[in-house]
Amino acid sequence: MSTPFNLFAPELTGAVDTIPPAAFCTAAGDVFNDLQAPDDSVQVAYLVADTSYWGLLTPAEKTLVRQNIYGLLLDNPGWVGASTNLSTFKAMYDNDYVGESEKLKQDWQVLLQDIATQQATFDSMRLAMDARSLQIRQWVDAMEADTTLRDSLSGLIALAAAEGDSLSRLIMAADSILFLSVQDAADSLLLRNAALEDSTWHYWCEKRYNEIAIQWMTGLEPDSLARVDLREIAQTCLDEGGRAVLSARGLCETWLKEFYGETGCQAAQERSAAPDMKKSTELLILPNPASDQVTIRLNAQSQPGDWQVQVFNLNGGLVQENTLAAGATEWAFSVQDWSSGMYVVRLMNGPKVLSQTFVVQNR
Repeated sequence: MSTPFNLFAPELTGAVDTIPPAAFCTAAGDVFNDLQAPDDSVQVAYLVADTSYWGLLTPAEKTLVRQNIYGLLLDNPGWVGASTNLSTFKAMYDNDYVGESEKLKQDWQVLLQDIATQQATFDSMRLAMDARSLQIRQWVDAMEADTTLRDSLSGLIALAAAEGDSLSRLIMAADSILFLSVQDAADSLLLRNAALEDSTWHYWCEKRYNEIAIQWMTGLEPDSLARVDLREIAQTCLDEGGRAVLSARGLCETWLKEFYGETGCQAAQERSAAPDMKKSTELLILPNPASDQVTIRLNAQSQPGDWQVQVFNLNGGLVQENTLAAGATEWAFSVQDWSSGMYVVRLMNGPKVLSQTFVVQNR
């Protein structure tokens, strides 16, 4: 396999002394299928075989390929030791957006699988309860039809009822434990997600989608702010929004009953009021995490007019707001009495919108 070297490194740093193993090459072919839109006639898999195509991919597509390959290496650690190329690739992206976002995704999938396994266990226990209830009803009907059976069946009915009550209490206790463990795991995922880089549009799309979907997994439905962002991501073209676009479209279909596809998708120049891609330099939140005071520092003074500042908690509630007059650059406020967790700052000035998250850590 002739592999685009830039797939593994941003620049040529030396000769590659080993090629990826055959098993990796076979699996990597499937990676490129993720880039193929339903109406795309191009054989995207050929990208693997010709380095010239790598330069035609958008940044979002390159990130998607790197994420999927990093995921393959997590699933098959033996491949890393078999190739200097792959071991260098993995080390390079371990602490980068690619590695952190893929590890978060895989841990999220493990959590979902654990939930499904527990729910399957609960379902089998509920079936056992239903079977006991049916048996009790049959025995009661039999006693009514033949009173001579009362003595022999009464003990069986009492025993079956006790077993049913025991199963019911067991399910309630296990369900409560599962709920608390899911909440703890989701909180951990949200904190890791908050630490992801969001300096480009497709980075922000995935980070924001993760935030909305993880909260929804815990029973918190998207608020009005989340719905706006979810639609914005779903309407983005795949080659600009990355893998979060497909996920957002699925959530819109499931929750909002709205359907989005590549037909009519929005390119970058068609967006309005979207989070600014330079927000890492235009909007700073210091310190982050915070426990005492937060300072919002604005460096986007080329925009005339006042800025409306809003701070939301994860429940979508507005917890703080202010107006920065034209020319003002900072606003500080106390978070000493705030609950620990993640918050979203949004600044609006006409069609321009900046957003960023920060974390409060109070004892």
